[in-house]
Amino acid sequence: MTQQSSNPPSDVDKRYLEIEEKRLVLEVEKQKFEQRFANRHLATLITAAISVLAICMSVAQILLHDQSTRQEAEKVRKQQVKDRELEARRQDRDWSLQWVRLVLDHRKEVFSRDIATQRQFRALIVAVFPDYVAAPIFQRLADVQRDRAAEAHGTKSSQQAQKIQAASEDVWAGGRRAAQAASAERSTTALLVALASVSPRVTVDLSKTPVAYKPADLFSETFDMLGFGDDQVEILKAQLRMLLPNIPGDIDRLPANSNVNIGTVAQYLRLSLQASGEGALP
Repeated sequence: MTQQSSNPPSDVDKRYLEIEEKRLVLEVEKQKFEQRFANRHLATLITAAISVLAICMSVAQILLHDQSTRQEAEKVRKQQVKDRELEARRQDRDWSLQWVRLVLDHRKEVFSRDIATQRQFRALIVAVFPDYVAAPIFQRLADVQRDRAAEAHGTKSSQQAQKIQAASEDVWAGGRRAAQAASAERSTTALLVALASVSPRVTVDLSKTPVAYKPADLFSETFDMLGFGDDQVEILKAQLRMLLPNIPGDIDRLPANSNVNIGTVAQYLRLSLQASGEGALP
């Protein structure tokens, strides 16, 4: 049986072993230091962690409250718009009933051949109905007179009768044009007043006819050119809902975008106002 001889470790192996031993000693010392640091500052670290957690919770509560407030405000705004739309529809029904009652009570004036009588009836309509409702009323009366003139033209009626029918049509068509102009002026004035209430760069003089305003090129500008942001456009819409209460839904559909052209908004309001008058009639 032979005995196996082992070679003694080399200098390199001895050096490597010494390095590993030192590394182990450093690791142990590091762990002891960290343990001492944790023990010494544990209370401070816990207090700091609690403070940071409290701050985070406070910020989260503020954000949640702010979001809840915005949601509640939006809910209230939508309900207000809905209430205004219901009120506008109720007013439309009232105007419809008044229009039917007026026609029934004044059939003779409606179909009178006397131009002076028709003009008096036109003045009565202007006094009873707002311009945006009066315009479609005059349009209907003009259509009636035009149809009667066409019927007279197809028969052997005298030229004098045809002239009377044509003159009657002119009476009502003239009333329609005047009412549409008043409706357009009302929507434009409402927009000017709303703009002036939000932007100090817009001034309005209601004592003049037509209404004077500055800047002169206002309707060719966009809202942002007046310094509006999207938030200011929302404020403007709120003002318009109060000034034009019969079209709250149409105003609500206006985009809250400061890049929109002001002249385009004026045209939209005018058409909306006219359409609301059409919807008020049976």
